[in-house]
Amino acid sequence: LTKNYGKVEVLTGISFQVLPGEHIAIVGANGAGKTTLSEIIAKVKEPSGGTIKYAFGKTKTEISENIGIQFQDSKYPDFYRVNDLVNFIINVSNIVLTKEEIDELYKTFDLYDLRNEVANGLSGGQQQRLNILLAIVNNPKLLILDEVGTGLDVESRTKIKSYIKSYAKTHKAAILLISHNSDEV
Repeated sequence: LTKNYGKVEVLTGISFQVLPGEHIAIVGANGAGKTTLSEIIAKVKEPSGGTIKYAFGKTKTEISENIGIQFQDSKYPDFYRVNDLVNFIINVSNIVLTKEEIDELYKTFDLYDLRNEVANGLSGGQQQRLNILLAIVNNPKLLILDEVGTGLDVESRTKIKSYIKSYAKTHKAAILLISHNSDEV
């Protein structure tokens, strides 16, 4: 893959394979193109050159239904509550979760008491937990985590790390971890 922004080539000749259940880390300095790469993989951006082959579909819809991405930045539509965003992902993903399963996810990510709050009004750590929940709620086959530990306290980081490991093992999901922090990897 290659990606250019104007005359600047930010990704040059990127090539790798991610197999089901595999955990891959992409490590690099800030501004190295890690987030751009993750957005290309998730079909948020198009590459300037090269192709990606997905084992779980060819159409953008099929691919999107099988990828969960936790974005580094949080930008939510004004006045959307936490439960509005979670329900939106559930509805567009055509998945069926019981109220109990959804409540358990809220509790796992310490968002149960915040589910009726406006998402933009949450603290940075709360928004990060919401980002991770939104990435995983559709039961993706590929989970992309971009600077996942940012803004999380030690307890939240440990709890979420444990949940993600368990999720990946149970669902045979591949994880692509994007980070500049080798300790996080």
